[in-house]
Amino acid sequence: MHLRILLPLSAALALAAPAAASAAFAHTVIAGESLYSVAAADGLSVGQLAAANGLSVDSQITAGSTLMIPPQTSSGAGAGSTSISSAASSPAPVPTADG
Repeated sequence: MHLRILLPLSAALALAAPAAASAAFAHTVIAGESLYSVAAADGLSVGQLAAANGLSVDSQITAGSTLMIPPQTSSGAGAGSTSISSAASSPAPVPTADG
């Protein structure tokens, strides 16, 4: 019998989270991007992204420009914040049929 260890959902999501979530990083603007699209892609509001770069929310950005993407806060201010239940807080072995 073989046992497989399953990671709790919260641990799996933490491993899959981008490193940029805890530190600011640079983003080079490509043609067609806007403050809105860059902010949305990084889970920020347009206001957060604009403030981090000394811009107004109405600013136009150009291809080749560099924007600093601020770290996301744990307060849930980002557009993509979710909550995860801690019901599955410890890994459980799961038997397989291949014995």
